Amino acid sequence: MQKQGLASLGFFYCDFCDVNKKNLCGLVSSILLQLCDHSDSYSTIFSKFYSAHSDGSQEPSDAELIGCLEDILRHPGQAPAYIIIDGLDECPDTFGMPSPHEKVLVFLERLVHLHILNLHICITS
Repeated sequence: MQKQGLASLGFFYCDFCDVNKKNLCGLVSSILLQLCDHSDSYSTIFSKFYSAHSDGSQEPSDAELIGCLEDILRHPGQAPAYIIIDGLDECPDTFGMPSPHEKVLVFLERLVHLHILNLHICITS
């Protein structure tokens, strides 16, 4: 379905051995890039976001990354989007306010509460 343009897919494996794969920034960045890789409309939205951050020289906040993802997922007329997150238990649930694990859970809850009909989420732990 993805190859034919009938769906978009973003897959992320949380990995405690890789700093970029155990936090919210790494997760959202990866999903954004994967979704944009298969949709011209998504790529246009992401390109504007990238330009707004000095072509990547200014690191966006987690909130800005999430906002960009939400803009992409809300874009009208798009094929269904599938987000698969594997190994959620690999995100550290350390002491701290909030922990990386908690940030990811809050983000996922936020995605669910967007009530986007063509968004499908699968999470494993």
